[in-house]
Amino acid sequence: MKLIFVNRFFYPDLSATSQLLSDLAFDLAALGVEVHIITSRGLYVDPSTRLPKSQKVQDVQIHRVWTTGFGRSRLRGRLVDYLSFTWTAALKLWRLAAAGDTVVVMSDPPLFSVSALLILRLRGARLINWLQDFFPEIAFRAGLISPSGFLSKTLLRLRNWTLRGARLNIAISDGIQRCIYAQGVDAHLVEVIPNWTDGRFVYPVPSHQNQLRQSWGLAEKFVVGHSGNLGRVHETKTIKLAIQGLAADDHFVFVFVGGGKGYEDLREWATERNFANVQFHPYQPKDRLHLSLSLPDVHLISLAPEMEGLVFPSKLYGILAAGRPAIFVGAHESEVAELLKGAGCGTGVEAGHGDELAEAILHLKNNRLRQVHRHRPLAPDPAVLNAANWQAAVSQPLGETLFFLLEGVEITLVLTRPRSGFLGPIFSVGGVGRLDLELDRREPTRGQS
Repeated sequence: MKLIFVNRFFYPDLSATSQLLSDLAFDLAALGVEVHIITSRGLYVDPSTRLPKSQKVQDVQIHRVWTTGFGRSRLRGRLVDYLSFTWTAALKLWRLAAAGDTVVVMSDPPLFSVSALLILRLRGARLINWLQDFFPEIAFRAGLISPSGFLSKTLLRLRNWTLRGARLNIAISDGIQRCIYAQGVDAHLVEVIPNWTDGRFVYPVPSHQNQLRQSWGLAEKFVVGHSGNLGRVHETKTIKLAIQGLAADDHFVFVFVGGGKGYEDLREWATERNFANVQFHPYQPKDRLHLSLSLPDVHLISLAPEMEGLVFPSKLYGILAAGRPAIFVGAHESEVAELLKGAGCGTGVEAGHGDELAEAILHLKNNRLRQVHRHRPLAPDPAVLNAANWQAAVSQPLGETLFFLLEGVEITLVLTRPRSGFLGPIFSVGGVGRLDLELDRREPTRGQS
């Protein structure tokens, strides 16, 4: 039996879904699963790149198909990229899938699961939807498609057909799970498996040992960071207000690492106004993630309020693995904000309240979170928790509970704060450990962050 994943991007691409899928595919292959990937030949940041059509990496067979390369800057070009990948990937899936295989379809491109389910029913294979977001509702709330038109009703019917026809729908958050239930999908067809970060690559680095702080001229600064995609579903107006509010204090620097439409708009806005307290840097390679994610004293996580429940910012896990606090900017009642507050490692600010965001940043500067991270291996040869979850998901009969245990290994994950609060589960590929976060009101000593 083959396990086939379909996503537009895969290793060596650095986008979020690519890294998640790459982690999972390589770990499952190491456990003896026959893993195949159907993906594009381009890269998220450079769609003109042409990677090899066929390649085997760490026992994972990669099948790269042709697509157009208009990129993400214009919606029409992106739509053409989606459609061309849907066509060529569907042809590859038709040739590759066989009776008894399991095919996991991610959310990029949207609604590829429609083509996949039709093919897999003819082939006698099974579909698992891995929902990183919830489309077409995202397009409705972004104003890209009218929710009352013929097109929207057709898209909803097709999407719901794939949810009900799948062997399993895996949601990455409780909010997305609720969206699935709202469509009348049976509970036994839905499981929540949160995303994760790779604990072998992301871990706390003390500020005075962080090479990026030195090379980017941030050694004596309080760094407010944003890492990863800053796109159409994210909130930037509040961040702009905070940048303006703290511009006169040269102790603060806002550092944006990544890309996306919001990233480009923010960079253009800051350049036009000659803000000296803002830096922009491209995506960092995986072997530098421990440095880039440990760089900020506090991270920003944003989501447009109308997108709450449809998208879950998985950058949260990398931030926690790096041992840094975070401020969520978005809806008044937010899943991410509640998680941060419950764990005592951050807070939330309602979108549009730039003054409150600036105050929250000042508060964290004056009352730094001191983080102690004690890491222990999960298993001697490293067994991986997220791979075990997924191995259970693709092998257990319908209706059975997912088991989050590896044979013979006791798994413990504790996140605590003084007196109250719990956040879980947070997955760290390659190991889990105990993470204590406490508020230290004393002046930080050298090396604390």
